[in-house]
Amino acid sequence: MIVQESRIKTRSGHQAVSRHVLSGPKNEAIRILFGSDYLLKDWMKEARRENIRYGLRHIAFNPSEHMSDGQLTHFANQICRELGADPDRLTLVIHQKDGGTHGHLLLPEWQDDHVLSSRFTWQRLEKIARLEELRLGHDLVSGRHDKAIAKALREAGNPEAADRIASLVPEENFARPVSAYTSQARRMTERQDFDLAAARREIMAFWEKSGNDLKTFRRFLKTKNWRMRPGDRTDRRREAHVIETDDGMLIGSFTRLAKVRMKDFRLLLEEEASKPSPVDLRPVVKRLERRETLHQQREERKRENEDLIWAPPAPLSVLDRHRLHDHAQREVDALRKRLPSIGSPGHPKQFSKGFQIYLQDWKQEMQAARTVLNARHPLERRYGPESPLDIQTDCILRMMREG
Repeated sequence: MIVQESRIKTRSGHQAVSRHVLSGPKNEAIRILFGSDYLLKDWMKEARRENIRYGLRHIAFNPSEHMSDGQLTHFANQICRELGADPDRLTLVIHQKDGGTHGHLLLPEWQDDHVLSSRFTWQRLEKIARLEELRLGHDLVSGRHDKAIAKALREAGNPEAADRIASLVPEENFARPVSAYTSQARRMTERQDFDLAAARREIMAFWEKSGNDLKTFRRFLKTKNWRMRPGDRTDRRREAHVIETDDGMLIGSFTRLAKVRMKDFRLLLEEEASKPSPVDLRPVVKRLERRETLHQQREERKRENEDLIWAPPAPLSVLDRHRLHDHAQREVDALRKRLPSIGSPGHPKQFSKGFQIYLQDWKQEMQAARTVLNARHPLERRYGPESPLDIQTDCILRMMREG
């Protein structure tokens, strides 16, 4: 029997867990043995009133073999007794899915005068599951804490059960079962229509095909638009890596999904870092292709310019050369007729008749104007000044000062 536990925060409310447990659409049948949505709401109000961080305890258990409703109820009562919960205050729901059944137990964190025990609950829940399998004669399911459970049962005076459970402990620690993802992660991916179990199987297959080579494994992930990157942990597991989609949706931890010990994973990271990364020749090829294209374009432009340059062929006869010269002269004359003529007033013959007459009149008017401007006063022309103007000015100023 697999048992999983999660704690529902008070600020989150009871709505999400209530919808999943009491009206899950993916279940074939839902049987509510005890409890209701009203009780979940009331328990969450109590936790909010007592200012408790967590309001509900959600425990899901999936038996490997068929269990009757009475056996499931007995197992739920055993959990209540272990955690210090009131057996009369619980919500127990049975889900039927894919031909099998599994149960959901919801307990209030606030038990009137105390809070539910949360110390080593994962180990304690596994211990109850192993004892229930022994009581019912079911095949024992190996758990992560079998060694600690066997030790606790031996100290409690139950050596037979301790020996049975101790036989499940693997010889090497890395073979211990590890949960690939939490129930919360499963709910999140289900809301996004993502099959987490199928993704885990594909990741396991990729890791087996890669031959424990991280570079090859990363290439396999790219085929599914997935990627592996360092996680956000800053504690002792800061070297842990996670696998996520291109959209940023977290699939899970690599060591959990691939069943690799953290110690071995660190060695794989060191080995990957020590290997020289292959040189990516694609940018070099693109740069060479671009250079070759530019060279071809320059050669084409050069050939076009060479075709435009005309050189008279040497074997032409004298008559042909005269004909070419006359043709070039006609082309030059035609261009001159279309272009505006540029001339000099000193050579008026190159202008038209009308412009020559206008230019002659303009010269005469300019000569008359220049004569007027250069003319001197009659008295000045007759007598002339006795002294320059500056000397006369000095004399006048001196006379003014003296007078």
